[in-house]
Formats: sequence, structure tokens, C-alpha cells
Amino acid sequence: MLWWKWFRVVVKLQACGKTGLKSVVAVYVYFNDLIVTVNSKHETWINGKKVTLPRLLSNEVSVKVSDKTLTIERMSGLQVSYSLSQEITVTVSANMADKETIVST
Repeated sequence: MLWWKWFRVVVKLQACGKTGLKSVVAVYVYFNDLIVTVNSKHETWINGKKVTLPRLLSNEVSVKVSDKTLTIERMSGLQVSYSLSQEITVTVSANMADKETIVST
């Protein structure tokens, strides 16, 4: 993998005090020179600055909301979807699929 195509997706979970069930409170997507932060209300920050959506960034990253799902997409083959129903989906292109992946919980 080329160094400028790296990414990291971090999902912050918080347990409910009464039930102990965990829910997503924020999603962080890191690229070489860019951080996209999204909270559970789909409020979005890019490199620490709150932004309105849709947003197309110069490094081929787009952030948009459609049908209650926020999507962060890098044109080179990464898509992170975060729905208001707390579902997170990370999709990578075939050429990225066989690269090193580290997943921790």
C-alpha cells in the first residue's frame, strides 16, 4: 500500500448506564492529512472544524448524507457508511482488500 493511501477508522462506543448496551457515539476516519469526525447526530468536523454537508475535499474525499446514512468516501477505494440506526459499514475496493488490516475491539 502506498503511504498516502493509508486510512484508519475508529468507532467510539459508550455503554448505557441502565442496560449496559453499547451504542456508537462517534466515528473517526483518519487519512494522511485529514481527520473526519462524525457524532451520533451526524454532526461533522473536518480537521476539527464543524462543516455542513455535502463536502468534497481536494484530496478526493467526499462526505455526504443520503437517506439517513452519512457516507465518507475516498475515490481510491474506501467507503465508510454510518446510519442513524447505529449501523457502520466499511467497504474497500478489491485492490485494497488484500492489504494489511488490523481490527481491534
